[in-house]
Amino acid sequence: MSKMTAENSAVTRLATDVFAPAAFESLFWRPRYLIDSPVVTHLPLLFWICAALRPSNAAVVGAGDGVAHFALCQAMDRFNGQGQCSGYGFWKEAASGGMASIIPPKLTTHQGILYEEISHLVPSQDPDAVADGLGEGALDLLWLDLTATPEGLGLRADLFSRALNRTGVMFIHGIRRISDEGADGAALKRLIKSKRCVRFDDEEGLLLVALDGDLPTRIEALLTTAKSAALAPEVERVFRRVGQGLISSVRADDAMDSKQNAEKKAAELSAARDRAEGALKEINSAYELRNKKFAEVQSDLFDARLIAAELKAQIAQVQEDHSSFLAAQVRTSLEAQQQLEAARAEANDLRDQLKVAEDGRVALEAAQEAALAKAESMKVSLKESLTSERSVRFSETATLTRMIEALKAERERKKRPLEVFLIKRLVRSEKKINKYHRGRVAFFSDASSVAARFYFRMRPGP
Repeated sequence: MSKMTAENSAVTRLATDVFAPAAFESLFWRPRYLIDSPVVTHLPLLFWICAALRPSNAAVVGAGDGVAHFALCQAMDRFNGQGQCSGYGFWKEAASGGMASIIPPKLTTHQGILYEEISHLVPSQDPDAVADGLGEGALDLLWLDLTATPEGLGLRADLFSRALNRTGVMFIHGIRRISDEGADGAALKRLIKSKRCVRFDDEEGLLLVALDGDLPTRIEALLTTAKSAALAPEVERVFRRVGQGLISSVRADDAMDSKQNAEKKAAELSAARDRAEGALKEINSAYELRNKKFAEVQSDLFDARLIAAELKAQIAQVQEDHSSFLAAQVRTSLEAQQQLEAARAEANDLRDQLKVAEDGRVALEAAQEAALAKAESMKVSLKESLTSERSVRFSETATLTRMIEALKAERERKKRPLEVFLIKRLVRSEKKINKYHRGRVAFFSDASSVAARFYFRMRPGP
């Protein structure tokens, strides 16, 4: 009896510490953004943590379908009315399968309607770049979704935990997808041993990780009840059943929608069946009309056969006439062929005559070109003779001119015997004396003696 009393007392304390009336209501919040997602079963726990922690700066790495991100935004909007919740999504393009550079339109629309000042969705490609951008000790709450991020995020869990402040908590969703034999599984085992953690195995699985700082009383009580990351069954059962109820309501709504769509489809099929039956009646009526028309066509066909027999007789007559025409055409063709052969022979004679005339013309043109070439040669020869004659005459004229000039100079020298005598006596250079005999003007012009130049000025002349 005392053992049962002690156990009931422990359960009572546990219920009082963890599920205090002030925070119990948050377990039953209805998410505004609700779709069939594995995250939905863990939203009561997320709302309960937010009610105790009151985060003002949170982040979701792996925003995926947006359920966890918008649940955080809803909690921050309800408690604070302000704050910042960043959602980093690794969305893929449907066509190429590569990383998308834009936010899915459905998420953008919901963000703009309800959480324009709180939510901040960001398309991402590199988890390491996201971790570097969060900043150390900046976050109150961090959600890592292994199902909506590239592989290897489990290995980076410890790196992401540095972005939390001392009172912050971190959720890792999708832990059931990780193999215990892999590197991510080993990293999570190390994280569970080094941190205070609580594990939830519903759907894809969730791990709550807390740092060593001063946590709110209710979160501290929750962590205290966990042994080796496993919650006390009484506490785990509450979160599990509330989460299952929420996901069941979502799936019930989806089933109701599916039912309504099926009923609508059935009504459409019934209407289509009625239309088909009406069309069948019309086809039967058309078939009866066709039989009637067929009888009329057979009658017309008999008449057509009579007409065809008459036409065959006419065709035979036409073919006979055509044969006669072909025979006449053959005879005409033979006559035309004979006339063509005669014309070709006459044309060949004319070609021969034309060739003879063409040869005579070519010979005349060759003789004409030879005569022109000979005339041109004689013209060039005469020009060369005339040029040579002119050169000879020019040379003779120059020689006579020089002889006349020399005679004139000799005559002048004979008029100046004293000058000649003085030149021979006074000028010692034979070269200068020869220059004087060649030209008096040049001799006196080049003389260095002032007296000689003055004398020449007084008695100029050649």
